[in-house]
Amino acid sequence: MDPAGEGLTAPVTCLEPNGAELLAGTNNFNTGVSPVLSFDGLSWRPLGANVYGNVDALLVSGANLYAAGQFLLPDQSNGPRVIVWDGSAWHSVGGIFDGDLHALAIFHGDLYVAGEFLSAEGTPASRIARFDGAHWQDVGGGTAAGGGVQISALAVLGDRLYAGGGFSSIGGVDANGVGAWDGTSWHALPNTPDDVFVRDLQVEGTLLHVAGVLQVRNQWASGLATFDGTSWTTPSPRPSWGVEDVAIGAGTLIAVGDMSGLERPNAGLDEPARNVVVRDTHWHGLAPWQSNMRGLMGDFATQVNALQLYQGEVYAGGYFQRSAKPPQWIYTPNIARWDGDQWQPLAGSLTGNLNRMTVWGSRLVVGGTFLWADVSPPSSVLAWDGTAWAPIGDPLQGYVNALTVWNDALVVARQLGSQEQPEPPLAVSRGAGWEYMGRELLANRGSVADVAVFGGQLVVLGTKLTVPGSPPQGVAMWDGSSWRALPGAPAMPFACALSRGDGLWLGGSTFIPGAAPSAVWRWTGATLTPVGELDGTVSRLAETPAGVYAAGALSVRGQPTTLARFNDGEWRVVPASPDRPANALAALGNQLFVGGSFKRAGNRQAEGIALWIDESPAPTGAMLALPWPTPSRDQATFRFTLPGGGRARLRIYDLHGALVAEPLDESFSPGTYERAWSFAASPQRVHAGIYFARLVTDRGTAHARIVIAP
Repeated sequence: MDPAGEGLTAPVTCLEPNGAELLAGTNNFNTGVSPVLSFDGLSWRPLGANVYGNVDALLVSGANLYAAGQFLLPDQSNGPRVIVWDGSAWHSVGGIFDGDLHALAIFHGDLYVAGEFLSAEGTPASRIARFDGAHWQDVGGGTAAGGGVQISALAVLGDRLYAGGGFSSIGGVDANGVGAWDGTSWHALPNTPDDVFVRDLQVEGTLLHVAGVLQVRNQWASGLATFDGTSWTTPSPRPSWGVEDVAIGAGTLIAVGDMSGLERPNAGLDEPARNVVVRDTHWHGLAPWQSNMRGLMGDFATQVNALQLYQGEVYAGGYFQRSAKPPQWIYTPNIARWDGDQWQPLAGSLTGNLNRMTVWGSRLVVGGTFLWADVSPPSSVLAWDGTAWAPIGDPLQGYVNALTVWNDALVVARQLGSQEQPEPPLAVSRGAGWEYMGRELLANRGSVADVAVFGGQLVVLGTKLTVPGSPPQGVAMWDGSSWRALPGAPAMPFACALSRGDGLWLGGSTFIPGAAPSAVWRWTGATLTPVGELDGTVSRLAETPAGVYAAGALSVRGQPTTLARFNDGEWRVVPASPDRPANALAALGNQLFVGGSFKRAGNRQAEGIALWIDESPAPTGAMLALPWPTPSRDQATFRFTLPGGGRARLRIYDLHGALVAEPLDESFSPGTYERAWSFAASPQRVHAGIYFARLVTDRGTAHARIVIAP
């Protein structure tokens, strides 16, 4: 989610689209600034002056903007009221109410307000009132009396005004929490849910979405239910208890509140999603971090250093002693297997610090320092065959930094000896003993951090690696007889590698003086070039169908993060990334397992391990880059990619979700294209502000935001 300009310092209580602008109601009673502000896509500006207060609701109707709340006006009158902005100044709509105001609506040309009041301008009006052009009037008797009774929301659907809140009757009609006004009398809705407290109402076509706490047909609908004019339905999975507000735009429904996620009837939590859930083609979380993946815990510290796929399951290794599985702990010393529901132990107790893992043939190989698992003497490398541990050749000494398989041989990168007299950093096994190589790489007091294979050659990554004829660098390649440098390699250390179809991706650090502007580079076999703009130190790289992920201490366009994703030609921050840098990544389909020493991920507790469910559009579908220039004044240019070709339609929406223009509707062959949208050629007049572009294709949709300057 992009920030809106420089943001606001006052608490924001409500938002309302107004053409191409966004209006915000705030709590500005003591700041000396108007409580209503407008955002044009570039900056915020206050509307009017000499009016202070707290806004509870906003409503745009024609040329008028209404605000409900508590306001202090220039005549020093102070209290709950409705005010109207005519384009140049604020004016009071009628007089003062005796209680809080929560909602506004226009019905049959009249202005309605609802809340917790019992009178308006001294005239009895129980929780809802109508303005007749001069004074506020009662609406059919309003709600029944009682403590805690209120109307929280209003919505117009067809020829009815719907009121929702906490009440048992309205206009003398039993209507548990929601009722309909036809302009003359109140009506109950058929089959009204039991135990209702409505927080918000939202209209979508012929449907009325009701948010709050509800029960439908003796089943808890918890946060959301839908009324189609005759009957009630609930989504499955459904937002859990605590939905406070819902909003709709361009076919997407967003529900916010104090929620733990999505759940199914009688089945418990289906998908954790902290406070925000989205329905486009289905319901899902906005930042899909899994929280029901039980963490890995140590007696003193928890650190997951390695993640590896083996026999279709994910294995985690590091320094920990047990996994969190209520109501009791499972003993999983330093390595555990995820079975899809919980972490399971492996036979034998693995002592020592496990640092890396790889798969060699039919065995899972682990490396670290002083590892022991019913195998004597201890070794820095052990193998697991699915049932038992076994050594590989003679015990290997040193601290293992990396493992890989090269020409059917196991290659181990280790750290052993002093910088002045280092041992060979690479140990190679073809099944029995060990061969050693690479001592010359450390001639300049260098170190090896990772090893990889690309184009049949062994690639070594590290710091100050010595290669004949080249200055010390962070990457070197063994061609079968000698070490050689990669042409164009930057003067920076590299710590990890990822082999892809488009080349070998290298992760390094830009914190070294004189280093290149990106921490990730790509070697194609002929050239070495930076990948996007990513600052910081990359510790691990991994790939899902939606793009390449980098973990570490990172910064994306000045925004710090511990996890970033590269897709559509640029790096983006992964929402709610772990609170500390990650040490390990492993991808399984659209699932990204993340390990480290962090305590939180996705704004929830995560003891060293977390799971990100990637719901981003995959590169195999349509891709739409950010339009340029930004902001745009006369026209915007869109660059899009259609891997499978076919028909493509580009639609432009305003903040209301209304279609403004459709500048593109063509058929294409597979490839990348550019098209310009001229604002002057649009059927509707285009004003300055924020718009959204939606590229609709046979293989899915892609979205981008447009900012149009005045």
